[in-house]
Amino acid sequence: QHSGAMFIYAWRVDSGAWRALAEADPDSPVVITVDRYESSSMRVVPSTPIEIRFARWSIYGSVYYWDPDAGRMMRINARSGAAENFMPNPPDRTTGQRCVACHTVSRDGRWMAAATTSRMSMDGFRNTVFDLTAALSPTPAPTVASAPNAHCSTFNQDSSKLIACGSSWSSGLSLLDPRTGMSLTANGLPTMRATMPEWSPDGRSLAYINNVTLNADGNPVGGDLSILSIPDPSAEPLVFSGGRTLHNGADATPGLPMGRADAWPTWAPNNELLVFQHGQAAFSFNGQAALYAISRMGGAPVRLARANDGPNGTGSYRQPFSPFTTMEP
Repeated sequence: QHSGAMFIYAWRVDSGAWRALAEADPDSPVVITVDRYESSSMRVVPSTPIEIRFARWSIYGSVYYWDPDAGRMMRINARSGAAENFMPNPPDRTTGQRCVACHTVSRDGRWMAAATTSRMSMDGFRNTVFDLTAALSPTPAPTVASAPNAHCSTFNQDSSKLIACGSSWSSGLSLLDPRTGMSLTANGLPTMRATMPEWSPDGRSLAYINNVTLNADGNPVGGDLSILSIPDPSAEPLVFSGGRTLHNGADATPGLPMGRADAWPTWAPNNELLVFQHGQAAFSFNGQAALYAISRMGGAPVRLARANDGPNGTGSYRQPFSPFTTMEP
C-alpha cells in the first residue's frame, strides 16, 4: 500500500532471494507475474507473465557495445545494469561528425582499440587506442595512440601488441604497438584478402577471415574462417605459421541462412573453441546471419540455435565471449 508522493512503481528484489531464484534451476526460466490490488474496487489485476533466463555463471566487469545511430561506444555497468555514455566526444571524423566503431577491448579490460577517422587526415580509417581507466568525457576524448590505414583489431594476451586489418576489408593484416601506433615487424601475417583478426587468450593462435571477397560497396560478402599458429608469443619479431582453413564460407552449414561469408571469429577462454558468424554478408544490412561454433582443430560447425533465436533464426551477429571464466558456484 502507498499513500504518498515518495512511492515508486518498482520493486527491488532482495539480493539473497534473487540469487536463490537464479541458482534454483539454471536450465529453466524464472516466471514473474505482478498482481495489482485496487482497494477502491477490491479487485486484483494480474499482469501477463514474463520469463527471464539466467546465465550459468556470474558475469563481472563491463560490456561495451556500439550505438550505430549515435556513432558512439556505450558501456553497460555490470553492477547497476545501466547504459553509460562514457565517451560522448570521440575524435573528429572527416565529415565533422564524431564517431568511433569496430572496437575491441583488451582482456584485462583496460584498453580499447577502435576505428576512427581524423578530420586532420585523409588516410582513411585510423585504429585508435583509448585508456578505459582514464576520463574519456573531454572534447575530444584523449587517445593513447593512433595508426593510419588500420581498422578492426585485436590485442594479444598481455595487451603489448595489436593486430589490425587495413582500411579496406581485404587489404591484409599488420602488427602494431598499441602504445605508439607504430608498425612492428612480423613474419607470416597475410597481407592481402585477410580481415577480422582475433588473438587467442593464450597468445599462441590467431583466427581471422581469409580469401575475402567484397561487393560493390566494399563490404565483405565472402570469406573463410582460418587460423595461424604463433610458436613463441614472446619472440621478437613474432612469427606466424601453419595457416589452416577451419571452415570455407562457401561450404554448406546447418540451417539458414545460405551464403558465402564467414565473419567475426571469437575465442572461448579455454583456447579450444571458436564461434563465428556465417551468412550472406559480414554486416547485418540484409538481416541474414547466424552463429556457429567450431573446434580449433576444425570439423563440422555446430549451429547455436538458442543464440540465433531458434533453429531458423537469422538475425545474430558479431558475438563476443567473456574474456575469462569464473569459478563461483
